[in-house]
Amino acid sequence: MIDLTTICAISFFSIACLLFVCNFVRRTIYTLRHWVADLVARHIIYPVFIRQRRFFGPFTRFHLLLLTVFWAFSISCTLVGIQSMADARLRTGTMSVINLTFLLVSQPSLVADSLGLSLDSYLKAHGAVAWMAFIQALAHVAISMKMEGLSVRGTSQLHGILAFSAFGFAILLLCLRRHFYEFFIKLHYALGFFAVYAVWRHVRARKTFSHVYIFAGIVCFACTFMLHMIKLIGRNFGPGRCFARASFVARNDAVEIVLSSIKPFRFRPGQFIYLRILTMNKFSILQSHPFAITWCSETQRGHADTISLLATDRGDFTHMLVDHAATKKSCLACVDGPYGDTIDLSPYGSVVMFATGIGIAAQIPFIKEIVESRLRWESPTRRLSVVWEVDHQGQLDWVFNWMQELLDKDKGNYVLRISIFHSNPSADPESRGDHDRIFISPQRMNVKQVLDEELRLGKGRVLVTVAAHQSVRGAVRDSVLHHMSRLKNGKISEGQWETPKKDINTQIQLMEKVMKAFIRSAEVLRQENSSIESTETRLHDLLHSIESVWRALSLPRRLSQGVERVQSIELRELSFQPDEGRPSTAV
Repeated sequence: MIDLTTICAISFFSIACLLFVCNFVRRTIYTLRHWVADLVARHIIYPVFIRQRRFFGPFTRFHLLLLTVFWAFSISCTLVGIQSMADARLRTGTMSVINLTFLLVSQPSLVADSLGLSLDSYLKAHGAVAWMAFIQALAHVAISMKMEGLSVRGTSQLHGILAFSAFGFAILLLCLRRHFYEFFIKLHYALGFFAVYAVWRHVRARKTFSHVYIFAGIVCFACTFMLHMIKLIGRNFGPGRCFARASFVARNDAVEIVLSSIKPFRFRPGQFIYLRILTMNKFSILQSHPFAITWCSETQRGHADTISLLATDRGDFTHMLVDHAATKKSCLACVDGPYGDTIDLSPYGSVVMFATGIGIAAQIPFIKEIVESRLRWESPTRRLSVVWEVDHQGQLDWVFNWMQELLDKDKGNYVLRISIFHSNPSADPESRGDHDRIFISPQRMNVKQVLDEELRLGKGRVLVTVAAHQSVRGAVRDSVLHHMSRLKNGKISEGQWETPKKDINTQIQLMEKVMKAFIRSAEVLRQENSSIESTETRLHDLLHSIESVWRALSLPRRLSQGVERVQSIELRELSFQPDEGRPSTAV
């Protein structure tokens, strides 16, 4: 019989071994998870396989992989088990109807949010399914013509030809999307409804099981439409309010749209709305366009009750908005949203934001989130760099007030740095603001050079966001991939970059100045017999000095233990107002 002490010793030893094994497995899974995630991001998610073209793109290797899997699965389901031409005709027609069913939704942004996808990813999937349905329908028509010839006498063939024609016309209209967005959307929906009706008549005459799929698609559309209407009514109607009030402020060659009297909501950076102006003119009520939310004022509970949008003149609807700003008349507006997802900024020690032109509108909410989180001592971000390329000096007026407010809030933290690039050969580079936080350079943005410098100064996990035109997006993506390939085991290889001593000396000098200011403030406060208001002001300055001393002391203390290097780099692409109807946050 085993002694009790032996059992106790074996139990303690087993528990220790179990804890060791659990800790080893946890660390192994954590390491493998990050290693696999970095490997997948570097070789599949980030690399672009097809760059932006006139009517499609860009597509990454990840998009191509998903498309290949989908097309291979659809083609296999279409061809496997076919033994005759009749089987091929029935199979291609049925598969086309099944794919058509997945296209029937009321508001794509609502469905994208429900599925946890960005709008850009959902629209790419929507397009892939649509092209597959069209190819299968084309094969179905070709086989039918070979078997029975072309005839419009029968009801079934007539409606089949009408459905295919509407389907094909909707595909051809894609070339008009960029130039006639509103016309395209309206006609796209009209052709879709007509195609569904014609397919319904076609399959009912044939008495196949496909009418069940059409019915399921109609039910799906009805459900999404009802959910969309409930959200739309809840956002625009309520006690004491009926639609939002839109005010327009001219910003040089742009317009700021301020929306008030809306139902308060929890705003997250990266979200957007669809805006419909009801009383601007007789045609504006028929148009609805997406805009990124650039700024908001919040209630005491942290809910946004007034939001601001920024729009430039890109023709049609935005041209009417810019012209209407000169009249300074407010209008009733219908707000649909918000939609879109945000980016969790909490894990990142450094954030680098690239923007060109109106792209700064998509970056400002994230800048505001980081600066205000730092004030609440909730953000680990120690360096926030905004790199903005403008076409002319007037574009600075678009966001001047917002940027000034953010810089004022950042006093004492000094994490925000703004670099502005523009083509003005007569000007010289200059630095402005406290601690040279604004740098203006009269040249085009050199993405590689800027990112090299930011990563040299960055620490911990680095996030790179970009809201810019395609050439800058491609340059940022290529540069990020280049730096990711230089990472080894999650850290920068030794000998590649070194944090300069000049940076440390600057921080030490700053600490000395703050300490002297702290001593002077304390002596003046002790010697002077001032009023209560003056004493409160000096106490506030004294507390601010103490806080600044603590921050100044924290950096050298960390550096004395060893320089923290960049551990990982991640990229997020943001879209903005209105980019072919796709203002979402995309990975």
